[in-house]
Amino acid sequence: MPSAQALEAALLDRMPERSLLDILANVNFWTQWVRHFGPLSGSEPKLADPRQRYILTAFTFCCNLGPTQAARHLQGLATAHELSFTNRRHVSVNQLDAAIKDLINAYHRCDLPKVWGSGSSAATDGTQIRSR
Repeated sequence: MPSAQALEAALLDRMPERSLLDILANVNFWTQWVRHFGPLSGSEPKLADPRQRYILTAFTFCCNLGPTQAARHLQGLATAHELSFTNRRHVSVNQLDAAIKDLINAYHRCDLPKVWGSGSSAATDGTQIRSR
């Protein structure tokens, strides 16, 4: 299977392995979805690096790890207290909804969803949707 091995090598060369945190940061670069987060009071965040903290917080709670488990995996990027605090004080349901809308709209602008159908619906959580 030399052709299959060549294809695999070409794919690996063009699509290097990425971590989920790298992907979240990259998507934020293109969509700025973390701009919706911030202190619930409306003031400017007093965090050293708000963008990084919001990405780490999204990773923590969207993967359902919880702050203690995530802090262990993040190897010093944030403590459990920092992640929990950020989630409680800088993220609301309305802010999450706004960020999610940004991500859905960005996905809808891509060509790939239209290859699979009209692009009027999508499932990213493993939900099975009947396809044509």
